[in-house]
Amino acid sequence: MTPLQPSSTRGFLFADLRGYTRFVETHGDDAAAALLKSYRALMREVIARLGAAEIKTEGDSFYIVFPSASSAIEGGLAILRAAADATAGNPGQPIHMGVGVHAGETTDSGEGPVGLAVNIAARVCAQARPGELLVTDTVRSLTRTRMSVRFIPRGSPRLKGIAEPIALFAVAPESIEPVTRPPARIRRARMAIGALLLVGIGAVAILLAASRSPTKPSAAIGGAPCASFAARATPPTIADVPAYRGDLNRTSVYPGPGPECEPTVVWQRQLGAVANFVPIVVSGQVIVGDQKGLHAYDARTGRPRWDFAGSGGFLESALAYQDVVFAADLGGTLHAVDARSGSERWKYPLPNNGIRATLGAGFVWVGSSDGHAYGLDPSTGVRRWEWDGPTGRAVTLDIVTDEAAYAVSGGIVYAIRLVDKAELWHHDTGAQALTGLVMDGDTIYVAARPPEGAGPGGALFALDRKTGKNRWRPFAIASGKQVTPGPIRGGILYVTTDGDGVYALRDKGSEYQIVWHDPKIAFSWRPASLAGNTLYVQQNESVLLALRADNGQLLWKTRDPLHGNEAPVVTGGLAFQVDDESNILRAWGEPALAAMLGSQPSPSASPTASSAPNPFAVTATFPWFETGIQVPAAMDVGPDGMLYVLHAKADYTDPKVTIVDPRTGRAVASWGQYGNGRGQFDLAASDGNGPGGCIAVAPSGLIYVGERANKRVEVFRRDGTLVRQVGVGQLGLVLFCRLGPDGSLYTSEDETSRMTKFSPSGKLVWQRLVDAGHPSLAFQVHGFAIRPDGRIVGFTDGTGHALIVDPTNGRVVDRWGEQGSAPGQLGGSGEPTLDAAGNIFVFQYVPEAIQVFDPKGRFLAALFEDPGISLTLQFKGKVFWPPPVFTKDGFGYSFGPDGLIRIKVTLPGGSRP
Repeated sequence: MTPLQPSSTRGFLFADLRGYTRFVETHGDDAAAALLKSYRALMREVIARLGAAEIKTEGDSFYIVFPSASSAIEGGLAILRAAADATAGNPGQPIHMGVGVHAGETTDSGEGPVGLAVNIAARVCAQARPGELLVTDTVRSLTRTRMSVRFIPRGSPRLKGIAEPIALFAVAPESIEPVTRPPARIRRARMAIGALLLVGIGAVAILLAASRSPTKPSAAIGGAPCASFAARATPPTIADVPAYRGDLNRTSVYPGPGPECEPTVVWQRQLGAVANFVPIVVSGQVIVGDQKGLHAYDARTGRPRWDFAGSGGFLESALAYQDVVFAADLGGTLHAVDARSGSERWKYPLPNNGIRATLGAGFVWVGSSDGHAYGLDPSTGVRRWEWDGPTGRAVTLDIVTDEAAYAVSGGIVYAIRLVDKAELWHHDTGAQALTGLVMDGDTIYVAARPPEGAGPGGALFALDRKTGKNRWRPFAIASGKQVTPGPIRGGILYVTTDGDGVYALRDKGSEYQIVWHDPKIAFSWRPASLAGNTLYVQQNESVLLALRADNGQLLWKTRDPLHGNEAPVVTGGLAFQVDDESNILRAWGEPALAAMLGSQPSPSASPTASSAPNPFAVTATFPWFETGIQVPAAMDVGPDGMLYVLHAKADYTDPKVTIVDPRTGRAVASWGQYGNGRGQFDLAASDGNGPGGCIAVAPSGLIYVGERANKRVEVFRRDGTLVRQVGVGQLGLVLFCRLGPDGSLYTSEDETSRMTKFSPSGKLVWQRLVDAGHPSLAFQVHGFAIRPDGRIVGFTDGTGHALIVDPTNGRVVDRWGEQGSAPGQLGGSGEPTLDAAGNIFVFQYVPEAIQVFDPKGRFLAALFEDPGISLTLQFKGKVFWPPPVFTKDGFGYSFGPDGLIRIKVTLPGGSRP
């Protein structure tokens, strides 16, 4: 037996094989003996390498003593790594084991240490799953400030022979992002190589920081009245916060508003054991996770909406998109959960262990603990993209744009091109783990976290998004401990630190400038949250406070003993925050708002946007990088069933017609050239709405392309050969075009809303600006569709009317509709399309929505944008654009934030297009 060094508190480790009895029964004694021999050899090699003591071995069970709790954790992880490697090398002899660790003081006997601590360790081992290292809360408390590992809650079971329940935690390698779990005050690793480099870099940064003259924060406001919301008739809108750190660039800028003077607890909910979760907000609900599952609470009242149980609970955070919540449980499965009902849409098993998902370029992206990264279709969960990253190391995909994925593994940032998975660059900070990423424009902000035992090493970098090169001398604090990049807006980055307060840094391109620094707000590792001009800072295991973002002035802080830990989420006048010590979700709000929420009447029965039935379900997404489409101007379906898309870059250059196979989302042909000559396109617009023009495909296969800037319609064959031009010298700024059943061409013009009809040969038939029979309408037709009977249904811009127009003379023969913003009413109307049944799908701009009417104008259903959001044309909101065009199989196609989408439409009564 290896002699032990004296220690006041030792680590006791038990390990045994899982499934050994079944292996004997199915493989026989000889195979089992060989497995046991391999297992014991593996264990003893690790024990000898780590200098531990093998106390006792019986059958497939080992009892090992380590000189400390932290070394026992290291030993347990080393054993499991060795077992996994051995199993991969020889699958016929799988070494699956459970490991348990406890720590305490014992009495030495002739057979080694004995006592209650040893008994507890043995009982903990019995609870461990295959491949799992399980430790007690005692071990977690002793090591959480010393080790770069994650402690994942496993409940508080009653162990055999132990009177009181004991909280247990699974141990996993350090997560990339530390801000969503109980922090260590000093996170150091035993890997010191990169940290030594950072020490010198950090020293330079300290000198640089010391040479600045930052503004000192103003004194705290004393006795300011707390009545920001007292004069409001209704509470502020609860806007969605669909992603960790607020948005997909992780800028930690929240929609707000939030409390601007000392708040009170508006409501709170008790969560399950150790809830380390940054909430998200979707559809008026706060989504949060704990070891029991995901939970949804009404954002205003805290009333439970639904619960969803995963495997082993949920850590980190979740993601919401199109009313679906995506979250990875600790059992290694990514779940897609309906945000309104809590029912599961799909699930996908991954070696993930709770790693947070992100969204971008049309897919849900998630890393894994084995060095891979995946892109999944958000509608189906089908895997559509995979990257083989660093083998055996955990990977997260923190940010994904239309061109590249930015991944983190250990202390390295990788930029991976989506289209071919080629590595564009990587930046090795030399650290063991990172905090960040945060993207703003062409810069990625990321901070190295100092490894344990290697001295200082925390530093903040500003990486060029295109090259990965650092643009700054790294920013560091005097202690060299952790810094966390947080909100960024207007070139100001707000940084929280381990022991040196909060900084506001101005990015000056090649260097930073300290705008202000408050050293009194110590020990804050989470990113601060920014809403309006208020910076919300959660101190570690302490109070939540608010600062003025422009000068650092203290506005308020919550009072003891209500402490918190996780970063706050700010929307609707409230700050939602999780206290992972007492496992409570709190909603903080000003007293006036709390009183207002408590006195709100029951919801009105009058129609609202949220009460309208949403008939649309996205069933597939084809991202921009797959289709090759840039910014779409218009789309139509051809007689061959293909999608014909007119598009260009955001600056109107590189205009093209791309033909897309709707079954695969892949382009089958693409052609086009910028210019004003024959066969060339100019889709320039003056209103900031992106490329302007139209496309219509005839039954013969001829393609009609209307150009806004060139004021004409050109006709092409499928291969891009020009056939003829229509309307030269006769048209204004062409915005919309359709083909009638007889082959006639109809157009409408931007600015004037003038409608024009051309014969199938291209001869002008009529033009209408104002119908003499309806002068009050001013004939403001923005977009129109052609009914099967040849009549035109056009939507006026701002009058609330749909017009039925006689195709023979352009006169209005009927109209319906009323102006307003409720479902069934028409605001600023845009483009309509028809399905095979003649139902009308109209995109309207004010308020932004897609509404559905039957052929007689009766309202059926709608999808409205969230209140306060008006960014649909920039593909920021929920409403897609344009209204769907339909293929023969009944599916609709349009464009959402992440690319081409396939839509299933279910109208009231079960009818389908």
